[in-house]
Amino acid sequence: QCNGKFRNQVRQAERAGVAIRITDDYPAFWPILEQTLDGRHGVRPTHTLGEMQRIAGLFPGEIRLFGASVVGKLIAGVVTVDVTTHAVYTKYMAQDFGHQEQRPMNLLLTEVARDCLRRGKRSLDLGVSMEEKSTHGINEGLFAFKEGFGAGAVRRESYTIEL
Repeated sequence: QCNGKFRNQVRQAERAGVAIRITDDYPAFWPILEQTLDGRHGVRPTHTLGEMQRIAGLFPGEIRLFGASVVGKLIAGVVTVDVTTHAVYTKYMAQDFGHQEQRPMNLLLTEVARDCLRRGKRSLDLGVSMEEKSTHGINEGLFAFKEGFGAGAVRRESYTIEL
C-alpha cells in the first residue's frame, strides 16, 4: 500500500501533465538512463542501447519500456522484464532530474503496477537498493522511495563457487 506522500506525488504528476505509455523509444530513454547511472553511481548500464533494442525485439511483450512524457518529450522510463508468468522485474529505472518536481517516477511505477495487475501478475520486483559508497551498503533515498510505493525489502544472498 502506497503511503500518503507517494499518492500525493502521483496526483502531482497527473496535474503536471505527465503522460505514461508503453513505447519502443529506447534511443530517447538511453541518454536519461546513462546520465542517471553515471551521475548517481558512476556506472554505465549493463547493456548498450543496441543490445537492449535487440533483446527487447527478441522478447516482444515480455520486455517493455514504460515512458513518462511531458508535451511529447520523454522525461523518465522504466524497463520491465516478465521473468515468470506471475512476476515482473524492473531492470532499469531513470528520470531526467530536471523534471523531478513533476514526479514522473511516482506515476510511472503506479502505472507499471496497474499494468501488472491487469495482466494477472502477483509480484513486481523493484530491484536492488544497494550502493557500495554508502556506510551500510544501502542507498537510503532509493530504499525510502521504494518503501513509499509500498514495497518491502527482501534479503538476497550471493554464493560463489571457486572453480
